[in-house]
Amino acid sequence: MSEEFNKRLDSEMDVLVDSFNDIIAAAKIQNKDTITLAEEGFQIECRATTIVRSCQTLLTMIASMKQSLLLNDTQSINALTQTHKERALKQTHQTYRTLQNINTIVGQSVLKLQDVYSATPYK
Repeated sequence: MSEEFNKRLDSEMDVLVDSFNDIIAAAKIQNKDTITLAEEGFQIECRATTIVRSCQTLLTMIASMKQSLLLNDTQSINALTQTHKERALKQTHQTYRTLQNINTIVGQSVLKLQDVYSATPYK
């Protein structure tokens, strides 16, 4: 796949360079008649269109390469997933410990309240 991208890249870059060279050659100032000027103007417009098309192709290739890299980068995705899993486990353990502490405190408070209630004459 990378060979195909390299060939397409080389091809599009050659088209860009050739088009720029043709535009520069056609833009030389010389004594030209109206027909020659019109022909060269049309040639410049055609080459400019070719440049735009080549640039669009290159941008499409870049987007395709980025997408391929993002979708096929399983190592980073796995590392990110593992990090989220570890963070969730830490939060779960911390929540469990907090819940145990609250349970202990509530149990002690209930025992104290029972002692106070049993010691009062208002049973």
